[in-house]
Parts: sequence; C-alpha cells; structure tokens
Amino acid sequence: HVTQEFNMEKLIGKLFEAVADEKSEVRTLQYMCRTISEILSGRKFLLVLDDVWNEDQHDWHNFEQHFNSGAPGSRILFTTRNRKVAELVKSLEIIDLAFLSEGDSWKLFCQSFGSAVEDLDPEFIQTGKEIVKKCGGMPLAIKTLAGALHNKRGIEAWRAIRDSNLLNVQDLQERVCATLMLSYFHLPDHLKQCFAYCAIFPK
Repeated sequence: HVTQEFNMEKLIGKLFEAVADEKSEVRTLQYMCRTISEILSGRKFLLVLDDVWNEDQHDWHNFEQHFNSGAPGSRILFTTRNRKVAELVKSLEIIDLAFLSEGDSWKLFCQSFGSAVEDLDPEFIQTGKEIVKKCGGMPLAIKTLAGALHNKRGIEAWRAIRDSNLLNVQDLQERVCATLMLSYFHLPDHLKQCFAYCAIFPK
C-alpha cells in the first residue's frame, strides 16, 4: 500500500521487508536497494502498488530503476484513482474499472448492511435502493452509507440521507468525500467527538 504522502524510503523499506524477510529499521536505504536488486536479479516478479497518488515522475523513475534486474515478463501493477498517475508512469496498459451496476450495487449494500435487509419494511428497502442509486456505482460510497444506516431504525434518517444535497455532485472524488461527510453526520455524538479529536493528528 502506497500512502498518499509519498515517502520513497518507507516504500523501499516495505518492499525490502517483503522480499528479504528482514526488518528495515536497522538497514540503510543503500543496503535495502542493493539487496532488493540482488534478490530480484534474473527472477520474474509481480509487484502490486496499491492506492498510488504521487504525480512526481522523477520519484517514479528513481523507484523503478531498482527493478531493472528482473527477468523479462516481470510486471509492476499500479492501482490509483488518479488517471494522471497512470499516464506519467508510462503504463503499457491503462484499465479503467467500470462502476458497479444497480443490481451489484444493491447486493453490496445488503452485504455491507450487516443484517438481513429483506426483513426490513418495504419502505426501507425502497429508500435504500434510492440511496444506493445516488452512490453512482461507487463501492466505497455504498459501503460507507450501509454502515451509517445499519443502526438507523427510523425511516426519517434514511430519507434524510436520500434527500441530502451532498450526494448531488458529479465529481467522483467529491462524491466520496460527501459520502464520508454524511456518514460522519450520522455518527452518535460520542463518536463524533472521538473523530474530531483524532483529526488534530497529522495524516
């Protein structure tokens, strides 16, 4: 997993621990880079870098040079919500994942809700489907709102989420943030205080 605040040394450290099965804290960056290159030399590998945000091409050029010793057929797979990242690392192929269909969105909502949705009154089910439709097929939004609704036994709370203007945004990133904000609004008061307290710490 690549953090949003890109740190080359930490990323190399994670990779070193995975490849060399040693702790990285006691090793220098130079030692870790050399070890990674030696272990991967002549071997075919698949490296998956998940949730990449860094848009600095120079950083990625410096990072990728540690993998030149791998055998032909080796691959690095990036997952990102930022198309610019995929383009600047000169990807051989960019695959845009489709959003979930309405049917799959509802199925994910039911799984994430935690108890049998079918046991709810038809009014809840109808409102739930309308909420899911506003999520636009985005799994994170669906799961977040399913969790927020789990303990809401009054239809008014469900309608309030359905009718919220926060979900009426087109930008995908804004929709995710709006969903998270909605789930915060529907937290119990004591958890809101806890969340706000944690927000004083750096990310």
